[in-house]
Amino acid sequence: MAVDIDSPRDRTVCFMVSEEEREAIDEISLAIGRTRSAILTRIATGFVSAVYDGGAESESWSELRAFLADCERAISKSSKP
Repeated sequence: MAVDIDSPRDRTVCFMVSEEEREAIDEISLAIGRTRSAILTRIATGFVSAVYDGGAESESWSELRAFLADCERAISKSSKP
């Protein structure tokens, strides 16, 4: 199964998060300039792609790790005075 990150988003997947988790997602959203939905979609599709590509050294895992690192850097920059 290949995941095309640019394919149309025409299906809804819903899940529950705590208030603290939502606030953290919103903080990341502001730091990287993406919507909450865009962040969660990127992480979920990256994860699914990586699982199907197999191997911790696959390109999909590398891309997912890079996105997470970008988020971490953005949060680090936004929390500095």
